[in-house]
Amino acid sequence: MNSELIQTWRTVKESPHELLKSLRRHKALHCKEYFYHMRDKYIPRSAVGAAARMIYLNKTCFNGLYRVNSRNKFNVPVGRYADPVIADKENILACYKALQKIELENRRFSEMPTVRADFIYIDPPYDATFTNYLAGGFHKSSQEELREVANEWAAQGSRVMISNSDTALIRKLYSGPKWRINEVKAGRMINSDPKGRKAVVELVIRNYEYCLRQVGDAPINLAEALKNGRGASSGPRLWQGFQTRNPKTYNCGRAGFHHSIFDWSDNLQYRSENRLFRLSPQQISRRPYN
Repeated sequence: MNSELIQTWRTVKESPHELLKSLRRHKALHCKEYFYHMRDKYIPRSAVGAAARMIYLNKTCFNGLYRVNSRNKFNVPVGRYADPVIADKENILACYKALQKIELENRRFSEMPTVRADFIYIDPPYDATFTNYLAGGFHKSSQEELREVANEWAAQGSRVMISNSDTALIRKLYSGPKWRINEVKAGRMINSDPKGRKAVVELVIRNYEYCLRQVGDAPINLAEALKNGRGASSGPRLWQGFQTRNPKTYNCGRAGFHHSIFDWSDNLQYRSENRLFRLSPQQISRRPYN
């Protein structure tokens, strides 16, 4: 558990203006020597001070990487930035507003209550990648424990989505009829070699279907329908209805179009679903697909 991270979010939620004031002070004092003083010697005396330190180090360290050593001490070196954005007022105030109805918990995933929730998204340290966000890491036994907890949440009726690496272990853990696995491409920005910062294949794992229904007909998957014709004149009725925003043509899975994470080779479904939601969100109804 990263108590410092959760406390930082609580500070954003409860004391955004005091936090910004402290961050402006860090901005004024920022240099290489000051960074290492804050990293290795400074001991915060308040929640605001601890949150400001964490944000300052994150904004000025190498590539924004978070990493700790065996003593659980942050050990990322200073980054090379001409003018790092440290006191991001617009972003912090936007987060402050978004967090007002959010309950922040600092506990292991295995300690979270197994009660039915509408939607649960799990973003663990990825398998076979860097996992030293905390001392001890997150290894095979942790991935197996997470799978068991996800099974419990799914059994309670929750819709569960998990992202992870495309590895043999993860595919094995979530094999079987209960889970659906899709491949997606995700950019990687943290790499000592800029040429290595490219898209990699990840897995999105769900315990629910995601589809588009055509009212009165059998379920139709948007991407499959659109693959047969992309133009308004040459596409099937599903595509024509999409173009004309026909309110009687569509309803969708409960996750909603704006939460689509499917990624075919040309990103056809992602672009189309997001466009449909932006054009006509009031005409989209949501219901589970079983």
